[in-house]
Amino acid sequence: MSESIITRRGSGGYAKVTFDVPCTKLNKVSNVSMLSVERDHLASTTLGDYALFGGGYSYSSVDTVEVYNKNLTRSTITSLSHIRCELDATTVGNYALFGGGWDDIYRSNVVDAYDSNLVRSTALSLNIEASLLSATTVGNYAIFAGGFSSSEHSSDITTAYNINLTRTSPVSLWEGREKLASTSVGNYALFGGGYNSYNVRGSNCVDIYDSNLTHSLRSLVFTYGKWNLSATTVGNHAIFGCGRFAYGASPYCGNMESFDNNLTRSEVSSGHVYEEYAATTLGDYALFAGGVYATSGQLPKRENYTGVDVYDKNTVLHYNFAPDIGLGRERLSASTIGKYALFAGGRIGESNPKNYVDAFTFETKKIQIYPMSKYKFNDMGSETTSQTLQEIELTTPITGYIKVKNTTVN
Repeated sequence: MSESIITRRGSGGYAKVTFDVPCTKLNKVSNVSMLSVERDHLASTTLGDYALFGGGYSYSSVDTVEVYNKNLTRSTITSLSHIRCELDATTVGNYALFGGGWDDIYRSNVVDAYDSNLVRSTALSLNIEASLLSATTVGNYAIFAGGFSSSEHSSDITTAYNINLTRTSPVSLWEGREKLASTSVGNYALFGGGYNSYNVRGSNCVDIYDSNLTHSLRSLVFTYGKWNLSATTVGNHAIFGCGRFAYGASPYCGNMESFDNNLTRSEVSSGHVYEEYAATTLGDYALFAGGVYATSGQLPKRENYTGVDVYDKNTVLHYNFAPDIGLGRERLSASTIGKYALFAGGRIGESNPKNYVDAFTFETKKIQIYPMSKYKFNDMGSETTSQTLQEIELTTPITGYIKVKNTTVN
């Protein structure tokens, strides 16, 4: 671990000790409350002080919405307006939006909106009834795109909502596709990959929408067409993971790619996760967890991955940076709240949904504070004076300082 601790003489007889301690690993949090309902193909997003997990499939579709606060306390809030799985979620302004999905009989175009008080309302419907769609937010717009439509074809339709939930209709995707992934970097929302039912193949398209919803023509592409992938953004890089690109023997695409905020594409070292995984970002690290392990042979031989692949803000892959999730599973969902990254739900095999929730946070460091010393760390609102000798535990990375009255610093 590289730590920078600098001591210098301050005013009033104080020596100022400045801390700049990076993160060296992620720790797994024990005793996290599980979901109340076992389910896979759920959706998640973060709104204010809450991570929301909604919908999913538990031998049939469900309407349950659960939230975790910054202390990882779980609560069940008002359900979705109707049951559905294979939906997606994103946040715009003061609203968390859950849109689309499948209710065991029909595809849905419903968008449920939860405000900052977790009160549910219903926004204007999506422009199409679709499941297996993707959603992300850029600027003041949440965008839902693609999916498997009620006409049983891959959709290219997009729907956008502003911070007041006013609905607009951006230009359609370059081609219709489902099981695609999306994320935003800089002033751009990117929708990448997906399965095209018309051409019976994975797509290599990456559609770009800027913060004014202007759609760029096909200028970005993946090396290979792929679907069942996930994406997240860390620093100035949008990272799109691996996915499936063929059926039969060795069906998995091992390519991971990133796009920076200037839309320059780069190859990223591939970890172990290949499809049906979840991704989220915690601080300066992107986490890809769960899903299907890369194996040779026919699809029945696929294995669920128990590891967590971690990339830093320079898209460097770090092995053994985080412990495993408790149980390897696919079709799970991920979100970040405060100092915690959460991976929830998922299934093992064809019909074994789980209610597991795995939480990760940065390691902690203990720092000793001497009496009458003044200190301020990370997001503390103001400088504090210690009245007694105390040892405080801080979550890395740590930035801040201690002003020590006695110039001897241990």
